[in-house]
Amino acid sequence: MHDWGDYRFLLAVFEAQNISRAAKRLNVNHATVSRRLAALEESIGAQLFERKPEGYELTEAGLVMVSAAHTMQKALADADQLVRANDESLSGVVTLSAPENLIHAVILPKLSSFKTDYPNICVNLDSADDVKSIHNHDADIALRVTDAPAEGLVGRRLVARHMGLYASHEYCEARDVATDQIDYWIGRTNDQKTPKWVTTHYPQATASARVSSNIALHQAARAGLGIAQLPCRIGDDDPKLQRVAPFMAEKDRDLWLLYNPNMRQTPRLQAVAKFLTKLILAEKELFEGTTGDPKS
Repeated sequence: MHDWGDYRFLLAVFEAQNISRAAKRLNVNHATVSRRLAALEESIGAQLFERKPEGYELTEAGLVMVSAAHTMQKALADADQLVRANDESLSGVVTLSAPENLIHAVILPKLSSFKTDYPNICVNLDSADDVKSIHNHDADIALRVTDAPAEGLVGRRLVARHMGLYASHEYCEARDVATDQIDYWIGRTNDQKTPKWVTTHYPQATASARVSSNIALHQAARAGLGIAQLPCRIGDDDPKLQRVAPFMAEKDRDLWLLYNPNMRQTPRLQAVAKFLTKLILAEKELFEGTTGDPKS
């Protein structure tokens, strides 16, 4: 019978498509990965990868073994989660996955109060936005901005996230915003198209910069690089920013609290869930943009 550790190396090479990257992921050296992969191939009696200049490509035997490795990985993760779900103590680790800007602006500033109430619970914070992190047991609980939560997860809708257009006070003071003398907007690197809000409200403006994260988008707006579309929870709460036309908040999607049903009754997860629910609902008006609404 093969050692599960060998399959960890197999999956790492498959996912990284490269021995060096796989070694980095596993925190071992290049030679160790090569040796473990060669040993697995020898014990199976088949080549698992074709070594190509562009990367490692699975052979037919490799496809079969990777499928088996994924099955074993999921079974082990399911077993681990079920064991942890039966732990009724208010101690241990809860991994929370949430959008990066929520972690920085909403959760971290209040996490010390949670630690005061639950000193034996360690909250691991992961800024990945992918729901599959719960399915793959990379997270126990998650805050997700979505129209429809993924199947197989349980949870509740907390608030409706609203968006607005923001720029720094310095940027606006240097221009006549009232007469639409807006020259720059800030975009995202994962979307090279001009956003609809730009073509609708500021068609004469050009992109000054594109960034890859919500945190960077926020900081770029604060730095006076132009107008950015931000969640009202972030923009209205920042004294360095002001809303620009159109000033009304616009609903984007809902913010959900989600977790794997295997863990729903675990006391430490319930403690984190109650903390997050109370925290978000206390700021409902900020999330929904009514505090900065000119009509409010």
